[in-house]
Formats: sequence, structure tokens, C-alpha cells
Amino acid sequence: MRQAVDARVVVSDAEVEDYFKTHQDQFDRPEQVRARQIVVAGEEEGKKALAELHQGRPFAEVAREVSLSPDAEQGGDLGFFGRGEMPPEFDAAVFTLEPGQVSDLVKSDYGYHIFLVEERRSARRLSLPQVREQIREQLLADKRQRAYQDWLQELRSKATIEMNWSLM
Repeated sequence: MRQAVDARVVVSDAEVEDYFKTHQDQFDRPEQVRARQIVVAGEEEGKKALAELHQGRPFAEVAREVSLSPDAEQGGDLGFFGRGEMPPEFDAAVFTLEPGQVSDLVKSDYGYHIFLVEERRSARRLSLPQVREQIREQLLADKRQRAYQDWLQELRSKATIEMNWSLM
């Protein structure tokens, strides 16, 4: 299969550039924040955790100790996310904070949250050098799939199938 399919598949730099030019909207990155969270079941627990943070205790340490969220082991790190990727309560809290700021208690269906915004990325369009390899891989995968289908069709057209009716 590698000889019959992969050897036929090549993506040129011109194809990558053409794809980038015709699909630029795919490379728009929305405003994003990198945040941490602490999730507790009750309001009192949340107030207690918030008090510890206001006394200067490190956010990640408190998260590892009291948070119910699976990300507690990573100090509550949610990574980067854009608007609309998390529940509306999260967006309302984190997108109003500046890096280094801690939210008040935020109630959601999951419990009570405290957020810390660590970093913000403004909305922007990614450049061709930033996405060149991603585009190349996508185009290669598409071409491989088409070449594979063509190869199968070619094999089917050359195949001779004989039935041994006595065994059936």
C-alpha cells in the first residue's frame, strides 16, 4: 500500500499557500485566556478557599488540596480556551479578569468555582509559517485517502472472482 498509495502523494508548497489563501478564516484564533480553577461543592467551602487565596496562599496549592475538579492535580490548570468553549458562567468570569486576578465565587451546575486568569491572548489570524505543517498534513491526508480509493478501485477492476458453488 505504501508503494501504491503513499509514493504517489506529494503536496507542494504552492498547494499549501493556495489552501492558506482560500481558507484564511480557518486560521482566525479568537481571544483566549489561560485560567486555573478551584471547584468546591458548597458556598462555605468556596468562601474558605477564597479567604486562603486572599491571605497569599498559592492558587495551585489550594486547588490541589480542595478542588473537586479532575484538573486539581495540575493545580486547576484549564489551559487556553476561547469564548464559548466553556460554560457561560466561566466566560462571564474569566473574560472580565486581567492576568493575575482572582474571581469571586462563581456558581454553576458543577458547584462553586474560583478562577485565576494567568494569561490572555488577543484575537488574531495565524500566519502561514505558523500553520504550514498543519496544512501540509491535512492536504497529505486528503490526497492519501483519494489515492487509496483510486487504488482499491483499480484492484477491483482487475480482480477475477470465482465461486465454488459446490461448497455453498
